[in-house]
Amino acid sequence: MKPRFLAAAMMTLTCLCAGSESLTVADDFDDFFRSAGGELDDFLKSADTELADFLEQANKDMADFLGKPWEEVVSIPKKQPEPDPEPAPVILDDDAVRRDRPKPRPVVIDTVVIAPVPEPRPAPVSPIRELPVRKPLPDVSCTMYGTPFAVRGVELGGFSVRGRDYQSAWKQLMNAGVNNFVIDCLALRDKHNLCDWAFMQLVSRLASNLAGGRQNETAMLTGYLLSQCGYKMRFCADDSGRLHVLYASDGIIYNTYALYLDGSTFYALTEPSSKEVRVCNFSFPKERKVSMSINRQMNLTFAPAPSRTVTAKYCPTLTATITPNKNLIDFYNDYPEATLNSSPYTKWAIYANVPVSPELKRDLYPKVKAAIAGKSQRDAANILLHLAQTFPYGYDNEIWGRDRAFFPDETWHYPYSDCEDHAIHFSRLVRDLMGLDVVLVYYPGHLASAVAFTDPAISGDYIVHNGRRFTVCDPTIFYSNIGETMRDMDNSKAVLIDLVR
Repeated sequence: MKPRFLAAAMMTLTCLCAGSESLTVADDFDDFFRSAGGELDDFLKSADTELADFLEQANKDMADFLGKPWEEVVSIPKKQPEPDPEPAPVILDDDAVRRDRPKPRPVVIDTVVIAPVPEPRPAPVSPIRELPVRKPLPDVSCTMYGTPFAVRGVELGGFSVRGRDYQSAWKQLMNAGVNNFVIDCLALRDKHNLCDWAFMQLVSRLASNLAGGRQNETAMLTGYLLSQCGYKMRFCADDSGRLHVLYASDGIIYNTYALYLDGSTFYALTEPSSKEVRVCNFSFPKERKVSMSINRQMNLTFAPAPSRTVTAKYCPTLTATITPNKNLIDFYNDYPEATLNSSPYTKWAIYANVPVSPELKRDLYPKVKAAIAGKSQRDAANILLHLAQTFPYGYDNEIWGRDRAFFPDETWHYPYSDCEDHAIHFSRLVRDLMGLDVVLVYYPGHLASAVAFTDPAISGDYIVHNGRRFTVCDPTIFYSNIGETMRDMDNSKAVLIDLVR
């Protein structure tokens, strides 16, 4: 194409210098663009064909690998989160809240945790081609968290997993033409803003319905679909002969069956019945690990949970009634406790960085905006802090039998919440409604927050992070103002957790 472009340009320049008619110049350009356009189309078609061939070859390689002996691997112990004793909240009377505070002091924290920036979501190694449909088939559908999902049906014929003949089963799926199924699944992921974990659940449920609920066929189909979508997956078979899908994650997923393979931890989508399993450890091209972050608020059908009305302490004009989405609450309840990398402290970033639901934005945010309108940063932050402190305090170990952090919407649903829930809720409101950066501050057994105010007149206990002053704001000191640190906290063991705005 470049020689043609240069030749046409030179011809055009020659014509102009010689005083040729403009029609000749136009004709030269028309001829050039027609020729170049044709070559571009040919190039794109060739590239598309090469990518499709690349994917087909990867599937053939996978089929060959499935036919080889699988390696025996012993599962690693399930990771358990560290026990996290909760301190009793400090409750100040009204007079104590208004008294002068001790002189502000710097809080020195040496350990800083930066949650990893989410990578692009897994994607097919090449564009999935739409297949012509000779005879429309019934949709394959399911309901997940009260939300209906449907994709175009696929004729699987006699698809089955016979014994350990996984190779033939994979080849059957290659020949079945599941492209439209994959295209529709990816479209649903985008339409409903599904995070990786939710997307895997959806694919597994749709696969189960398409495979008639058969365990090994469901696992084979689920793994096939996830591999075509770009997810880093593996297969394993337990002692009972049941097939399971494994998925890789950079983070720790607690209380979940796991295997360590070639430097990556893989977690089981369904739990094998034996510690030792046989694994097909085939690496698909350009595969990506599952991220446990939730960067977008999912679009789930609304189902009303019980409404709750809260009036902020010291701010009677800030009263809001929220009706949470039960479907979203159910999803949060099922979401695994996890981290974003090997650091256990990144688990709180998962909860704090989740956007609030449309219900909270619609019913709470206008009320808060009205309450803080025209206020100084100090007064506005105190209102938000007192709102977070208004939720009744409860101990996770007594209520749940374990540590149980809440996403912001859950704080409005459950009757009791604790220090980490209040700090997470407060951090979300400050970032969304005041436009300020917030960090979380973790002490063994306690979670607080700190805000990067831009008003130089604000004083109080503070942390210097990246050259900026973050003023401590602790929602567990009832009903303190900004700038106070919980008593008896050991700053030498504190950890600062950076958050996205």
